[in-house]
Amino acid sequence: MARSNGAGEQQTAALNKAETDSSEWTPEKQAALDKVLADKVGGAWDSEAPQTSDFARSAAIFNGFDPNQFRYAGPSDFDAQAVKVYDVDTHRDMGMEAAKPFESSLSKDEMNRLKVGLAWPDIPRDDPYSVPSQLSVVREMREPGTLANMLHYGGLSVLHSMTPSSDFTNGEVRDTIVDQIGLLYQRAQTEGDLKYLGMAIHPGVDSYVLSHTVREDLGNGQLGDIVNFQNYNDQNVFRHMTPETVPTIDGDSGSWRDLPGALQAFQYAQKMIEFYTQGEDVTTVKEYLQNEVYKLAPGAADRQAGGTLPQYRKLFR
Repeated sequence: MARSNGAGEQQTAALNKAETDSSEWTPEKQAALDKVLADKVGGAWDSEAPQTSDFARSAAIFNGFDPNQFRYAGPSDFDAQAVKVYDVDTHRDMGMEAAKPFESSLSKDEMNRLKVGLAWPDIPRDDPYSVPSQLSVVREMREPGTLANMLHYGGLSVLHSMTPSSDFTNGEVRDTIVDQIGLLYQRAQTEGDLKYLGMAIHPGVDSYVLSHTVREDLGNGQLGDIVNFQNYNDQNVFRHMTPETVPTIDGDSGSWRDLPGALQAFQYAQKMIEFYTQGEDVTTVKEYLQNEVYKLAPGAADRQAGGTLPQYRKLFR
């Protein structure tokens, strides 16, 4: 979940305009944009990689580049904006708030390791809140086979409660996610390292984000059972983050509490920390995950997972 200086509605409008204008995009404009972005974030932008091309063009539009005239049209620094792709602030803020009732049971070091783990699936580093780490992961995401790439576009995307492809049913994706969370929870217990507990919390929080799963809408910001696991490969990265962007209200930044599903995600995070501090075994944890957090809507288990809701799909194909 990402914190933003602007309203999500404004970002979406800009991206929708970009989609209208994208027919005018040319290979020459792409090459010019690749060069400017390479100068700003370091490394080379591979125009042949679909996710890179989509990221580069939409990032440019999002941050004030005019893709047709190709000039820098805004005051924002690209590096500072690029790291907003990641939802580290909201995962940290929600997770650490959930841990407050248990502070007497956890040491300062344990709390710090929990904080690292909460962000790790987004920024797989032991200092995920540093700008150098975040920028290095922005670059690494574009490189197939790297950890950051696999966490978003590959098999490890289950750690964001998403499917890596449309080759699996929702039931298979759900079972894989539950198994992975169970393994992380066990590792936290056996090693006494709360980084793994934070990593186990991250997918469940993501499961309540509208661009990660499709859930039944119960009204009043409450989400029901899972209907489908979406695929990051089918999404535009900036559209992906709009439902997890902390809204701006009357010019002031809101709170993660204002996001759809946030209360349920918070309750999940708190429950997992409670399980850990009480020494509950992994069987209890996995039963909770299967029956509550990852409960599938009727008929969903055997349906093919993947795809994305229209509002999150790629702009450039």
